[in-house]
Amino acid sequence: MRHRIILATIIALLNLTINSSYAMVPGYAMIVECPHCRGTKERLTLESGNTLVGHQWWDLKQDYPMLPHVSFVQKCLHCQKYYILKDAKQTEGNDYSFELGKLDYVEMRRAWDQMKDTLQGESRIQLLLEYVWAYNDAFQRQEYHNEPLSPREETVLRVCPRTRPIDFDIDKAVKEIKQEFIDTQIEFETVIRELVASFPVKNRLIHAEFLREAGFFDEAMAIVEQEGEQQEEPYKTLEEILHDKCTRKDSSVGIISYQ
Repeated sequence: MRHRIILATIIALLNLTINSSYAMVPGYAMIVECPHCRGTKERLTLESGNTLVGHQWWDLKQDYPMLPHVSFVQKCLHCQKYYILKDAKQTEGNDYSFELGKLDYVEMRRAWDQMKDTLQGESRIQLLLEYVWAYNDAFQRQEYHNEPLSPREETVLRVCPRTRPIDFDIDKAVKEIKQEFIDTQIEFETVIRELVASFPVKNRLIHAEFLREAGFFDEAMAIVEQEGEQQEEPYKTLEEILHDKCTRKDSSVGIISYQ
């Protein structure tokens, strides 16, 4: 077994040497200190990476396996509070880590609830954007999940966790889950409104895309019609997609391009 591990390591090193210009090469992990309790954790750093494989989504999210995204928002492993990564003290460690600190939608809601009253400026805009990405990951992103349950079902059940007592009332539970989903939808719409109002973009079709994702189809279509047909790629494609999806009342989020 030991010889297999050594051989695999040698092969990996050879592959790294041959393909060094294309490989993702990790660096020493950064030690991140929580600004709330000073507890620490490690996070990934890269010596090099690439965007040769991956794809981009219409909500501006990018997925590149060889250039992974370290979450802008981190959760402390000790006090369970959330913080903005760039505001935390970070020092270089002497080991490797592949920790990204990625938050799912349930955790992102908690982070937003903790910081929404105090966070301002560019950090607030970035948090709004990360909230939208997390919501779309859970509910609306196409070609992203392979779970037996739909992303919507799985996340709603996680948002509204419960134990099952002997006198469990299934009708009451379903009603609570539906109400929780309504609450999450209202919160998402509020986040989208603020993001569109505060997020500077070169092309207003991006704002239209965010509005469409929240179900504001008429407003999104109005922007599409106002912008006219004088669009260059990739906005020309986005304009066509927006027109089609707004007509069909479709809020799902698709991929711009594969690489």
